[in-house]
Parts: sequence; C-alpha cells; structure tokens
Amino acid sequence: MIMIWTIFKELNLIDNNNIIGLMFIPEVYKLYHNNPYNNFKHAFVVFRNSYLIYRKIKHQIELTKLELFSLLIAALCHDIDHPGITNKNAKKILEEHHVSVVISLMSKHNIMDRFDDIKRPEIIQIISDLILSTNMQYHNDIVTKLSNIKKFNNISDRDKLLAMKGIIKMADLSNELSEEADLWSYAIIDEFKKEAVEFGPDTMSIDLTKYNHMKSQSWFVSNIVLRLYVEMSILFPLLCDFRNAIERRVSIYSTASESSINSVNLLESTNNIFNSMNK
Repeated sequence: MIMIWTIFKELNLIDNNNIIGLMFIPEVYKLYHNNPYNNFKHAFVVFRNSYLIYRKIKHQIELTKLELFSLLIAALCHDIDHPGITNKNAKKILEEHHVSVVISLMSKHNIMDRFDDIKRPEIIQIISDLILSTNMQYHNDIVTKLSNIKKFNNISDRDKLLAMKGIIKMADLSNELSEEADLWSYAIIDEFKKEAVEFGPDTMSIDLTKYNHMKSQSWFVSNIVLRLYVEMSILFPLLCDFRNAIERRVSIYSTASESSINSVNLLESTNNIFNSMNK
C-alpha cells in the first residue's frame, strides 16, 4: 500500500494530509476478498501497470490531473468487492457493482477534495466508464474502436477516454508480461472451479472437465490479449515492446507442452519490462 501512496504523491494528486492514504487505500484493501485471482494483488498489478503504461506514452497523450486521478482510482478499484464468481452467476453485473462500491467509498472518505465540486461528477463518470470497460463483454468493441483511430493528434475527449480504456485494459490483461504469468493463469481456473462447486458445473461458460489449459491460454492470448496490444502499439509506438513480448508468448504457447512451459524462461528476453520501467 505504500507504493500506491507514493505514486499518488509523485504525481501530485494528493496533499500530505489527504485522507486517501490514511483511510481510503486500507479500506480498498479490506474490500478485496481472498479470491485465487480477483484479489488485491491483482488490483495492485493493474494499478501499477496502468501508471507505468501511461508514463511510457504521456508525451503522446498527456492526461490532466483529473483524468490521471480517475484512471488510477479506477485501476485500483476495478475489481473491488469481487465475489470470486463470473457475471453469469452474479446477482448484479460485477463491474456495475464495483462502480457502486468505489463511488460510495470515495464519498465516504472525500478523496476528491483536491478538485472543485463542479469537477467531481466528471471524475465519477470517467471512473465508471473505465471500470465498466474491463467487462470482457465490451472487449471486441473497444479494440475495434481503437483500430478506427488513425492517430492521436488533436484528439477528441471521446478518443482520449478510449485511450484510457486501452491503458486500463492492457494493465488488466498484463499477466502474460509477468514472471508469474503461469501462476495467474492457473489462479483464474482455480476461481472457476470454486464457482462450479458452488453453483454447479452447468452454470459455467466453459466445460472444466474438458478444459485444456495450454490450448485455452494460447487461444486467449492470441485472440484477446494480442489484438488489444497490437492496436495500442499502433497508436502508441513506444508500447511495441509489450506487443513483441506478447507475440513471443503466443509463439511459445503454440509449441510448448504443459510440462515444459516456464514463465521465467519465456520472459527472459523481455528483460522484465515493467520492472525496468519502474527504475
């Protein structure tokens, strides 16, 4: 939690006495459940990587303090109070629930006090839009819209928001750039298995009895993750390192067996991109 506070301070988004570090962040931590995948560690990874991705491309798309604050709060809270199940078995669309929880928490701790009252509805709207964009139901639509943007010169507010969605989604799908990539990929399956036990296997969108981890990961990274990284790297050429790392991951997935795949070896050539950016 100290690093979260440090990033907000580095970006001059909070005052020394701001309650965000004293009460808001610890409460966010407490509201993340001990799920195999959708937990606070995942939230922190998305927060950190959203910050690092933006820092790499900020010369091309400079966000205002309001927009950057909104992006980072959305990243940190995008899965807050996640019950460890999918939308298929949830009583309410999970992303809508995350939005409701964070808005309530922001109001409780008055963390927008650095901004004028007239700006606060805009902050809430951006945070809502960004968290809702992490719903995979909208993934293809967002990627298609990104592909329709030719360049980010004199961009509209709508295109700027779309770029922010691209950033948070890249961070949300950045596990394949991590030395713990395989651990994360198995963690989400563990979460699916727990859901299947609680609600019944017939309620799941995948048949876990026929699940092949390597083939499924290969398809997901090739068709979901890589498409996003390709479009974002076209718009922001400095993100090509990330795209190249995902392409190498896809190549190895296509030839590796369950027993031979090794995260550290796979990612050796990427030189641990995110960590090197943070130095």
